[in-house]
Amino acid sequence: MKIIEYSGRGIALADQDCERLARAFLSNEDAHTIAVSNSLFITAVRVFICEGLVPHTEVQFLYRGETLIPNRDGRMEEWPRGFCDYETDLLMRLLRGRST
Repeated sequence: MKIIEYSGRGIALADQDCERLARAFLSNEDAHTIAVSNSLFITAVRVFICEGLVPHTEVQFLYRGETLIPNRDGRMEEWPRGFCDYETDLLMRLLRGRST
């Protein structure tokens, strides 16, 4: 089982490295847990699940002590506030534009 914690105390990764590092983590038989502060790493893992590169039953996400289980499409039934949503929140503000 691979456990990926999303935490402000996790390692910071450059966007362009996230997919490669996620693939390396998932393929490393000795690595079982990792804490990251970058949502793109989480998204890359979810894409790998969706593409069938890793079974959804082999991955769990951890956020503020809550375990999040992805389905076979890399999606989760529960999406707690603050879990990988900072960029989306900023983009929504950008789309709303100026109020004056």
